[in-house]
Formats: sequence, structure tokens, C-alpha cells
Amino acid sequence: MGTKKKKKKSWFKNQVVKVQILPWYWKLVATLLIFFLGGTFGTQLFTSSDDLLMVCGFAVLVVVLWFLIQMWMPAAEEDYK
Repeated sequence: MGTKKKKKKSWFKNQVVKVQILPWYWKLVATLLIFFLGGTFGTQLFTSSDDLLMVCGFAVLVVVLWFLIQMWMPAAEEDYK
């Protein structure tokens, strides 16, 4: 009579899974858009004269790169059921 508690997934994890199951041509469009917009914004912050903005720019670049890698990783079957 043990009931399994169902773990609630985070909103962000659900969004990543939705992007992972897109067809390759939409992933390509999203990759180009995210790469140029995120890269431009992150590089602009990274090359600023303020130290705090440089750290924020580096963080933006890391998050954009991480998301692009996650986007092209295959989704596990239990994620999108």
C-alpha cells in the first residue's frame, strides 16, 4: 500500500523538454536566434568597463551556451510522456 509521491518538475525543466522535442529545423532557427542575440548581449556586457557588468556578461554567455547544448541533447522518454 505504498504510494509513490510524484515529484513535480520545475517550470524551466518542462520548457527545456519542450524545446528538446522540436523538429531539427526549428531547433536550427532557435539556435541561430539564441546564439546571435545572447552572444551579442553577453559580449556587449563582457566588454564593458564596469566589473559587475563583465561578470554578468560572462554569466549570460555561459547560460546561453548551456541552453544551446541542452537544446540539442535528446529528451528522455519519461520526460515528455
